[in-house]
Amino acid sequence: MKKPIELTKEFITDYQNWNDFAYNLSETEDDESDHKIEKKYDDLILKYYSAEKNTREFHTEVTHRIVRSKNK
Repeated sequence: MKKPIELTKEFITDYQNWNDFAYNLSETEDDESDHKIEKKYDDLILKYYSAEKNTREFHTEVTHRIVRSKNK
């Protein structure tokens, strides 16, 4: 498992690479540039995404929705 500082530095490097990619592509006449930039950003975020954390947050949100709907 990576140390937090290692993960942070890796993310910063990957984000800088995405930023350079996005800037360079935005300067072109590519009609698909927005889509490509968004796709690459999504891939970047998913690389660092914690499915376990999101599952807990999702479960909490769903639970709150169910409780609210029962109380109406």
